[in-house]
Amino acid sequence: VLRETEKRLSGLFENSPDAIFVEDFDGTVLDANAAACRLHGLAREALVGRNLLELIPPEARAETQAGFQQLVNGERQQVEGCSYTAEGRRVPVEVRASHIEYAGQPALLLHVRDLSERKHAESALRSSERLFFSVWENSVDGMRLTDENGMIVAVNEAFCKLASLRRDQ
Repeated sequence: VLRETEKRLSGLFENSPDAIFVEDFDGTVLDANAAACRLHGLAREALVGRNLLELIPPEARAETQAGFQQLVNGERQQVEGCSYTAEGRRVPVEVRASHIEYAGQPALLLHVRDLSERKHAESALRSSERLFFSVWENSVDGMRLTDENGMIVAVNEAFCKLASLRRDQ
């Protein structure tokens, strides 16, 4: 039963799509899964024993240290930040933490998710919204947006001129 439990837990740890780290309260990596190795472009042996600040861009270290301390103190369970790959590429990440016991000592179990795709999608959405707003506001054609009941919910400046009304009217 013990072997089956260990095998199941090891499978969950190693096959997680998110990077998983076990770190002591000083930020030293005690264990890391395959996704953590891929995230940083380092072998497990190169991750274990490193301090988390070595995996963070220098300009983000003070903020990361403060966020990590909040995780240790239980003041927060989640933070966003960035990590470094072995090649020096910055990767935006979300870190979720749980307090655990590891090898008889208190530690943090950190689930680290690469936010690169989400940040790219958010940026594309903001660009699209800016483009729509620019077209909407700069159009010489009067435009209005109505809800499903026919109530006007938005108008552009050209529509206001056409209707000889202020936007709030």
